[in-house]
Amino acid sequence: MKRVCGFGAFYLDASVQGFGWPAGWASGRALAVHPAARGHGVAHTLLATCERLAQDSGAPVFAFPHR
Repeated sequence: MKRVCGFGAFYLDASVQGFGWPAGWASGRALAVHPAARGHGVAHTLLATCERLAQDSGAPVFAFPHR
């Protein structure tokens, strides 16, 4: 059985998030990993995928807020 074990949102235009980041930057948000899947590289894979999407789109920056 396949299960969702993590989630991360990718924004091609970081300016829509309301953090004051400029248009043209890419960004991510809402990274979450199921407790049972932690320690298996899920977050790393999600962030690496977002970084690749940002690079492929030509964005000069990939930003990810932390709180």
